[in-house]
Amino acid sequence: MNPPTLIALLTLVLALVSITAAAIWWPHPSAPAEEVEEPMPAEPPSR
Repeated sequence: MNPPTLIALLTLVLALVSITAAAIWWPHPSAPAEEVEEPMPAEPPSR
């Protein structure tokens, strides 16, 4: 493996790990996830 490929792979892995950590830890563990989520309608009422 040449160094540019290695650097690109390391950057990609670091970005994925940071995004995953932010997605896991962004809602604080002290607050339940059900109460943090806002109720959003899946589809507009067309009936």
